[in-house]
Amino acid sequence: MNTAGIELFKNALETSMAEWDRCIAVDLRGVWLCSQYVRPTMLAKGGGAIVNISSVQTVQTLNSIAAYAAAKGGVLSMTRNMALDYAPAGRINTILPGYIATTLWDRYGAAAPEPETLVADTIALKRLGTPLDIAQAALVFASDEASWITGISLIVDGGLTARLHN
Repeated sequence: MNTAGIELFKNALETSMAEWDRCIAVDLRGVWLCSQYVRPTMLAKGGGAIVNISSVQTVQTLNSIAAYAAAKGGVLSMTRNMALDYAPAGRINTILPGYIATTLWDRYGAAAPEPETLVADTIALKRLGTPLDIAQAALVFASDEASWITGISLIVDGGLTARLHN
């Protein structure tokens, strides 16, 4: 599972080139590098599965998170392309998590006036996701039961993106 992420809460006009490059390097290039390094093992074993972690920021986004959204959008597009490149030796899919109880959420939630209200008002299932929620989705993609699934994305967000607005 390729999961790497740093956030950058700045809009595109305020983001420096160094900040932009760092976010792209970690969130996009890091996923590409991990995929490149695992490919020889996949070929030697006659197959395998890569699960990339992107973000719901690729389908809906917040203000002032341009570099992160761009990098995670790149992961989504790269996954589709690499699914073609790696086939038939391997499968590559991506998961788009919503708000997950991680250090990224800790920083984002700390900046929100009422994080509990934010969760209750925006997530249909009324709770943050957990790393286990994402891992369970990744297990599906990695399993033999998903042997004919490649190049797709799965939103795992407790219903966050199902809501148009409050």
